[in-house]
Amino acid sequence: MEYLSTAATADAMRKALKAAFPGVKFSVRSKVYAGGSSIDVSYEGIDHWVPISVCSCPGGPTVTDFPNRCDRCGTYGERTPVYKPGMPAREAVEVVAGRFEGKGFDGAIDLQYSIEAYIDDRGEVVGTRSRGTTSSRGSVAPWDDAPAGARVVSFGSYVHVRAD
Repeated sequence: MEYLSTAATADAMRKALKAAFPGVKFSVRSKVYAGGSSIDVSYEGIDHWVPISVCSCPGGPTVTDFPNRCDRCGTYGERTPVYKPGMPAREAVEVVAGRFEGKGFDGAIDLQYSIEAYIDDRGEVVGTRSRGTTSSRGSVAPWDDAPAGARVVSFGSYVHVRAD
């Protein structure tokens, strides 16, 4: 198995994001720390937030813009992002960046697990595999979607995506 450093993984992620979302400027920052490493991806894609209230006060909610709380009953609602024209949704960016994630976490049993990737001849991630955590009584099932002819690579980092 080939191991890629956090910096090399961040470089590969930058190329994949640029190919998937041309014209969008991403900030890709890597951090290495005692317990491992992480890669943080951010971009200025959100134009504004639309509040969604879960309040059922008579006469409707009285909601301030932030933190989206009803002034009458104190119930917090959710907010939905409205993206700038041409900007991808955070979930779409997570799909591309998530292919480079080398670690997962099962909060049900407080256990970190490894994820390996399959890379084709062009250097693109074409599949992943993991032992999951079910053998340790966790909730993440093992998987392996190995394509023919790909090599196995370990990235070893957590990946976080944030749209501002």
